[in-house]
Amino acid sequence: MSFSRRTFVRAAALAPLPLLSTGIRAAEVVRIGQTVALSGNFGEMGGMYTQGIKAALDHANRKNPARHLELVTLDDKLDGPTALQNARRLVEQEKVVSVIGVTGTGVAKAVMPYCEERKVPLFALTGDDSVRKVRQDWTFFSCASYGDEVKNMVRHGSTISHRSVFVVHTDVPAGASWVESAKLSAQENKLDFKGSAAAAPDGSNADAVLKAFVDSKASFVVMVYAGAGVKLLLEKLQQAHIYPGSIYLLSQGATPGLVESVRSSASGLIVSQVVPNPFASTSPLMRDYEAALAAAGAPKNYLTYQGFLLGRAYTDALARTKGTATAAAIADALRDGPLAYGNYKLDYTGGRQFGTSYTDISMLAKDGRFIS
Repeated sequence: MSFSRRTFVRAAALAPLPLLSTGIRAAEVVRIGQTVALSGNFGEMGGMYTQGIKAALDHANRKNPARHLELVTLDDKLDGPTALQNARRLVEQEKVVSVIGVTGTGVAKAVMPYCEERKVPLFALTGDDSVRKVRQDWTFFSCASYGDEVKNMVRHGSTISHRSVFVVHTDVPAGASWVESAKLSAQENKLDFKGSAAAAPDGSNADAVLKAFVDSKASFVVMVYAGAGVKLLLEKLQQAHIYPGSIYLLSQGATPGLVESVRSSASGLIVSQVVPNPFASTSPLMRDYEAALAAAGAPKNYLTYQGFLLGRAYTDALARTKGTATAAAIADALRDGPLAYGNYKLDYTGGRQFGTSYTDISMLAKDGRFIS
């Protein structure tokens, strides 16, 4: 399923529709908004998340026709000002009751204060640690932080006989916090921390980053890196004969397009994940996911599964509401109790903003699948 620059997956009212002439009440329609990158360097990732979310909402519609969920999605190109403009349109003109599936540090920083002011629940998929430092009662984070992923990658490296670690991070201000997370985990796991390098998002300094890693003589590298530059740096590492099993990559860096392009040459690459492996389960939830994908014509991968889990948690919380699905009712339903799916759980009880810190480690196989 493809998404245009501005995708409208139409949408919902705040109250039930009037009685039909037959005397049967029409379905309540619930409008849900999304601002996300559907174009540019992060368009593939945003599109995959969106397909997963929409598949979950459509699956819920088929199971419960009395309440119809529809998504209004706008492209923000991972640009903060554009995302804020989209959020205003979604809330003030499209009358959505929540905003779901927001990604990117700049986007989250732009949209969070607005949703807080308007008291609209915001479901964030961004893992950036810096946006989590300010208390926001109406923001619900639905994935582990990048710091959580970094710590787990470093810890895992220590379990397979590595003795020292080097960090490559996207050249953004938040990179310093990821380096600190790696240093702390290295100390806790008795590893030598050999340094770090900031990588340009477009990969333009890949040669310099490679040299810094090689010169450090670290036994493995943790890449807190996503976007177009990842493929270029992986190619440079391969040319330098760096074994893929000594390269650890952030979950958002391993897009399906990247995986397809490097799977034969980078078999053994270690990738952090923030949801369970969608290829390694036969649970009822997995059957729902596969049925939803089949109906939507969407691909099976970690990104659509992450989107599906977010959409599923949203619909399960919505099912707790009584009467009209208002923004306040949805927020209360989320805080009412954990939403558990096997070993993956979102818990916003007790005023929690961060629903989960779940992380996993996977290895890329030659066929493009992940082993975990």
